[in-house]
Amino acid sequence: MAGGRGRPRSACTPCCCSAWRWPCCGASARRRPATTVCPSRSCPTRTPPRSSNGRRPNGKRPSGKRPSGKRPSGKRPNEKRPNEKRPNEEKAEREKAEREKAEREKAEREKAEREKAEREKAEREKAEREKAEREKAEREKAEREKAEREKAEREKARREAERRRAAEEARLAEERRLREAAERAEWEALQRAEAEAAERARAARRADALAWYQAAIKDRVDRTWVRPPSARTGQRCEVEVEQIPGGDVVAVRILACDGDAQFRQSVEQAVWRASPLPAPPDPALFERRLLFTFTVPAP
Repeated sequence: MAGGRGRPRSACTPCCCSAWRWPCCGASARRRPATTVCPSRSCPTRTPPRSSNGRRPNGKRPSGKRPSGKRPSGKRPNEKRPNEKRPNEEKAEREKAEREKAEREKAEREKAEREKAEREKAEREKAEREKAEREKAEREKAEREKAEREKAEREKARREAERRRAAEEARLAEERRLREAAERAEWEALQRAEAEAAERARAARRADALAWYQAAIKDRVDRTWVRPPSARTGQRCEVEVEQIPGGDVVAVRILACDGDAQFRQSVEQAVWRASPLPAPPDPALFERRLLFTFTVPAP
C-alpha cells in the first residue's frame, strides 16, 4: 500500500473502495470485513446501510486494524474516489442543507416569536397582576382609611357623650350639694334657734331662780339684822358671802357701803347670824361666793 492510509493502489472492477475485496465485486480478501455490503456509491448492489462501526459509508476505510499485504497500485481510468460526489448530489445536498438551514431559521424565528409572545404575555400578565395588586392595595388602603375615620368618629362621639354625661353628673352633683348645704344650713339655723331659745329659757329660769334665791338670802339677813342708831333708810352695802354646800357661811366681806363703821358691822353680823343660808331651788344654782346688796328698809 502506498499513498494515503485509506486509499488502495489498485481496485477491482467496478467497485473497489477499500483495502478489502468485496463479494459484490467478485474479489476476495485475506480478512473478511464485518459487513458484506459494499460501501461504494457506484456499486449496483449497494443500499446505504450503516457500517459495523455505526457510521454511514462514505468511501473511507472502516476503523480497525490495517490489513496486512500489499495493496494493488494504479487506478482505472474511470474510477472515482470514494469521497468524491457528483454535481447533482452536491446540489441536492446544498439544497437540502439550505432547506434545513431555512427550516432551522424559520423554527428559530418561530421559536423567537413564540418566546417574544410568551414574554409579552408574561409581561402583560405581570402588569395586570401588578395593576390588580395596586388596585387591591388602594381598595384596602381606602377601606382602612374609611374604617379609621369611622373609628375616629365613633371615638369622638363616645368622648363627647362621656363629656356631656360627666358634665350632667357634675351639674346634678353640684345641685345636690347646694341643696344639701341649704338644707343643712336651714337645719343648723333651726337647731341654733332652738338651742338659743332653750338657752334663753334656761337663762330666764335661772335668773328667776337666782333672783328668788338672792331674795331669800336677803330676807334672811334682813330678819337677823339689828338696826343701829346711825342707820338711815336707803343706805346700801355691797356684801360678798362665801359659803359651803348646805348654806353654812365661812366668810363675809363688805365691798362698798355708804354708812359708817357701826352700820357696816351690823350688816356683817346679820350675815353671820343668818347662817345657814337658804338652799337654792335648783342645785345647779349653788355658788360658793354670793354677791348681793343689803338696803336699809324703811322703819
